Amino acid sequence: MADSTENGTNRVTSGRRALIAAWVRQATGLPALYAAAWADACAALVEDGWPTASRSLLARQLDPADVDRAGRAVLGGIPPTPDELTRRRLAHALPELAAPVGELPGWATVGVQLGEEVVFARPTLDLDVAEAADARQWPPVTVAAYQTAGEPVCVLVEVGASGPPTRFEPRQARRLSTALLDAAELVDSVRGGR
Repeated sequence: MADSTENGTNRVTSGRRALIAAWVRQATGLPALYAAAWADACAALVEDGWPTASRSLLARQLDPADVDRAGRAVLGGIPPTPDELTRRRLAHALPELAAPVGELPGWATVGVQLGEEVVFARPTLDLDVAEAADARQWPPVTVAAYQTAGEPVCVLVEVGASGPPTRFEPRQARRLSTALLDAAELVDSVRGGR
């Protein structure tokens, strides 16, 4: 049974599985069939409610930077937009796998295509600006408007590199925002002795 930190609501698309297989194949030199089996094992863990276990499995094959990117992809978060070098490496393994989307909807600033899956997003929390304003490092948090093709736009929240992304309806996100503000007020009150 999954514990309270696990979430079994994600389905891992074939495009995301292929991206994971390409990363594993590139990092290890495994034959394509074995790399695909590794990706399928990661996907099965996510789909069965054990997303953080899939990240541990990725860590056995990939370097830490790729574990974070691959983990985000397999967990259903905003996939990384490949840079030119990554695009060339992936094109060699799987042509047209992770191509950036040419035309974005007006609200989106990120568009990535993973096989037949198209993902659009607009991150709304800039950690670099937040850290500069607070003069201290924030935990890795992503907050974004998010859409994968065929699904309605939602609010996506990811906390930590290994945390599964959580999707919220706008009304739920507003309620969460209010709860965060209430908790911050309480902490300020306790710290101030009020």
